[in-house]
Amino acid sequence: MSSLEAIADAFFAAGSSFDWSALGALLAPGVQLRQNGARLTVEDLQKNVEAMAKSVRYSDVRRVVGDDAIVEQHTVTLELHTGQTLELPDVCVVMRVDPQGRITSLDEYLPNLPG
Repeated sequence: MSSLEAIADAFFAAGSSFDWSALGALLAPGVQLRQNGARLTVEDLQKNVEAMAKSVRYSDVRRVVGDDAIVEQHTVTLELHTGQTLELPDVCVVMRVDPQGRITSLDEYLPNLPG
């Protein structure tokens, strides 16, 4: 397993367990986060996820790793606070990683949410 594979594994493990401290440790200072093109902070991401879901699961993972980048497509399954399940197929995440192994940018592309 490459070190970038390990970084991706650690990032999505932290996200699925709501371990924001571990997730933050993977990010470079000044990291650029975007969701469907809109900039957000780690705090925004945390608030958005925790407000919507009580659990997150990634499945059907397809990943390509380059010299300094990771591209992953997967299905995200959210267990909402209402008890309902929301499945988001074909979510795409593009990460850039610096030579120290920290994520410098992350772009997430989500399908249109219902409602």
